[in-house]
Formats: sequence, C-alpha cells, structure tokens
Amino acid sequence: MFRFHALVHKERDEDVYSAMCLDLNICVDGANPEEAIKNLREAVDHYVQCVIKDKDYQALSRPAPREYWERFFSKSEPRVELEEVVA
Repeated sequence: MFRFHALVHKERDEDVYSAMCLDLNICVDGANPEEAIKNLREAVDHYVQCVIKDKDYQALSRPAPREYWERFFSKSEPRVELEEVVA
C-alpha cells in the first residue's frame, strides 16, 4: 500500500479547485474540492499502475517543489492523505 499527501486549493479568480499529489508532483482540477480529490485519486492510481507495469520504481519519488510541502505542513489549506492499494 502507498500513502500519498495531497494539497487542495481554489485557484485565484477562477471557479476551479486544484488538487496536487505532493509525493508524485501530479496536479488535477475539479469543479469543487471533492471532484478535484476524486480526479487526483484516479490520476495517481493510473500513474502508479503504469510505474508498476513498467517496473520504473524510481518514478515513485518525484516530489513537488518545497513551497507546496510547506503549505501542506502549515495546515493553512485543506490537505488529504490518499491511500493506493495495489494488487
């Protein structure tokens, strides 16, 4: 099982929310926080399945830039932990 950290925020001057997987530096959008998280789960699942299929395990370590991690740990924005179960 993999555990990933995600940051969710509303884009400035737009009616869209972004969700970023900080461990894999994957970012997606959604109309609301729930949709953004759902889309992120799907993107992360697809990415992990491709990594496993290609046996490119180093690709599981490509963290987002430091400023996003700092925002995550500051607790000033909604954050989520995603769990991916790989069979």
